[in-house]
Amino acid sequence: MKKTILLVLLSVAALAGCDSFGNEWSDAENWYTSTKDFDEGYGDVFYLVSTNILKEEGSILALNTPEEKEILAREMKHLENKVFRDSLNFFAPYYHQHTIEALSLSAAEYDELASGIVDEVYEAFRYYMKHYNGGRPVVLAGFSQGAMLAKELLKRMTPEEYSHVAVAYILGWGLSAEDIECDAVRPARGADDPGVAVSINSVAAPASVWDVVMNDPVCSINPINWKTDATPASFEYAGQSLSVSLDTTSMALVVSGFEEPAPGFTPAWPAGCLHFYEIQFYNASLGRNALQRVNSLRRFSPQS
Repeated sequence: MKKTILLVLLSVAALAGCDSFGNEWSDAENWYTSTKDFDEGYGDVFYLVSTNILKEEGSILALNTPEEKEILAREMKHLENKVFRDSLNFFAPYYHQHTIEALSLSAAEYDELASGIVDEVYEAFRYYMKHYNGGRPVVLAGFSQGAMLAKELLKRMTPEEYSHVAVAYILGWGLSAEDIECDAVRPARGADDPGVAVSINSVAAPASVWDVVMNDPVCSINPINWKTDATPASFEYAGQSLSVSLDTTSMALVVSGFEEPAPGFTPAWPAGCLHFYEIQFYNASLGRNALQRVNSLRRFSPQS
């Protein structure tokens, strides 16, 4: 039944003369409306939102209704104003994300669905590069489903497109040995190496790793001290003094001292998985680091 739903949606898009799931990227309605003043000269964020649409049983794909876009825009607005708030222009497409229900698909069905979504996201990115980017460095970022898409988007990029990437923040998703075989998926090794991928996944203990988002990861980095070893780093969150260190076996970030409030929903991940907090924990550090890596790309790029 779910496979039938997907095929019908794809067929409708094809009959309408639209690519992928039917978005026309020349239509401003398919892009988040930024609240910032536009800066023509410095750098951009291209952000891919996480899974925010919850559907009834059997529905596997968001349809981007006005109501759904309003829900997606809340996360986009947070990233724009709480993380990437300094100097960087903010672009985010309303792609047709899969719903939580899609996680119950078979592996083959899920891969087919995800491949179509990646196609759509790449179309959005190509349109952005041609019509909006203007040669500026790009901070590619995504959280959860958006992180998976950002990782796959890196793999699709042409060398010219990739040359503009200052950093790719893969927030709440792991990088496998197969992923990093791609030349454009280079794991970050420090705070200012440009053109790299920053993959982070936070837990209270290594046993709390969520296999859906961490499938045999081989690399990560501490987003507070930007080290790839187990050196701990302190940070503040919601009035709590916390510590985070990289477990170099599981490649998870182990956060100590956190008193997690009771969730307002039933999470899909194991107890102790701090997936919901990936962005909230590291807001300030990620924002500062984005500017640092944009500056690094500008120093080392012949286009700057």
